[in-house]
Amino acid sequence: MTTTRMVFGLTTISLTLTGCEASPRNVPADAHPPEALTIRAPEESATPPMSHPESAKPDVSRLAYDPARRTLRVYDLAEPSARWVLTLPGAPMGVPVAGEYEFPANSDCDLDQVVLFYTLANRRPSPGVSLREIVETAGR
Repeated sequence: MTTTRMVFGLTTISLTLTGCEASPRNVPADAHPPEALTIRAPEESATPPMSHPESAKPDVSRLAYDPARRTLRVYDLAEPSARWVLTLPGAPMGVPVAGEYEFPANSDCDLDQVVLFYTLANRRPSPGVSLREIVETAGR
C-alpha cells in the first residue's frame, strides 16, 4: 500500500468513528454564555434607515392621449436618468415610453387600468396617473 492510500484510509476511518459533525469534546458548558448569543433590538433612539424620497406626481396637463390614433404623448423629464413607464392590463412588466406610445390595435385600452408613471435614479417611482385622468384633464 502506498503512503497516500494509507493516509486517506486512516482519515476516512477517523471521520467515520468521530463523525464529520461531531461536537468537540471536553468543552465546558459555560464556554458560550447565553448573553453572548442574544440578539437585541436596536434602541428606540436609533436613527431609522434612510429611505428614498418619493418623486412628484406627473403633470397631467402636459400629457396627451389621442383616442383616434390610440397614441399617448409624454413630456421630456428634466433629469437625464428619468424614464417614463406605462403599465398595461395583462402585461407582467411596465413598458418604457419615450416621447410617444402607440397602443397596439388588438390591445384593450381600459382607461382605468392603463397607468403611467416615471422613475428616477435613487428615488421611488412617481405616483401613477391613469389614462382616464389624462383624458379628463385634456377635456377641461
